[in-house]
Amino acid sequence: MLVLLSAFMAALALPFLWKAADLQWGTKIAVAAGWIYALYPESVLLGGSAMREPYLWTFSAFALWGFVSLGAQLRSDSANKPYQLSNSKIIALIWLGLGITGMLLVQPVAALATLVILAGWAYFASGRGQISWWMILAFAILFIAGVFLLSSGLNRSGNLNGETPIGVLNSFLREAVKWDVYQLERGSGKVQRLFEQMPNWLRLPFVTGYGIFQPVLPAAFVEPTKLIWRIIAILRALGWYAMLPALILSFVAAAGEQEEKKRGVFIWLSFIVWGWILITALRGGGDQWDNPRYRAILFVWQAILAGNVWDWWRTSRNPWVMRVAAMEFVFLMVFSQWYASRYYYIGRQIPFIQMMEIILGLWALIFFWGLWRDRKRSV
Repeated sequence: MLVLLSAFMAALALPFLWKAADLQWGTKIAVAAGWIYALYPESVLLGGSAMREPYLWTFSAFALWGFVSLGAQLRSDSANKPYQLSNSKIIALIWLGLGITGMLLVQPVAALATLVILAGWAYFASGRGQISWWMILAFAILFIAGVFLLSSGLNRSGNLNGETPIGVLNSFLREAVKWDVYQLERGSGKVQRLFEQMPNWLRLPFVTGYGIFQPVLPAAFVEPTKLIWRIIAILRALGWYAMLPALILSFVAAAGEQEEKKRGVFIWLSFIVWGWILITALRGGGDQWDNPRYRAILFVWQAILAGNVWDWWRTSRNPWVMRVAAMEFVFLMVFSQWYASRYYYIGRQIPFIQMMEIILGLWALIFFWGLWRDRKRSV
């Protein structure tokens, strides 16, 4: 029963996502974002599981639709009655409030992230600073409520240090990162040896990078496991490695927008999504299940970014899309050889540090060659 309810909630988000994206940016981005949301393997997997993420996606889509609908109506109002309430505005506020309230009840941190996204969106879309006082007050009240709910939920046992809710959140994040680094080191002899070889300051960036690339696609193909888990791991990894170049290029696509307001919104959204990816990479570390699941909490916004990149690439045919894809191909090929030599003794196993030097060297070659080509064409 819970699985069916989760599947229903995951599916319910799709029409709201499509309507909001279509109203705000047009049909092309809406269709691309909708297909990405519907077909992304992590979305299908979690949508068919009794997990919290499908509920968060639906509430995110509710909030998105309410916010976009309200903004469209405010823009269409006459100059002398910009904030007069109408039935359609009340309905939009209900959807927005329902989405934020639902996230506060299911996972307050998702509500906080959404409020940050919408606050920045309102700032850029309004011409930078032309935001009404009641909107600022509403966001502030909801954000403070979310901070209190999250801190009280995390510190039910009273073990976390901190006299204020912000102090509790800071203590939780610090202790959680320490624990995840410890778990990653303890669970892998290879990681233990790598930690011994690298300076202390490099361990946290290593864990972050390790988390970003989870689930590792070559490992999904090579690591010994049961067939069903191999299939699931491969599909999840394929989905993430198809999404990753689009998220990387989201800044480039946003910077290329001609309309200033749209450019500001997409750059802001890219920063928040990548900030979330980095936090979840630290929080989830090398965990094959929780890391991608934490990252998928903001999947609705990731789908919008990827949809915008797809539309931008179809229009511009920017060569950096293929260059980023080439960088990812280099990463996958080198790592595939490393895993194959480790588990099946195919070829010589390159030391991990040397392997990373090879990858970074080839990435630098592709990057600077691309800059050279662009400069040569512009001359």
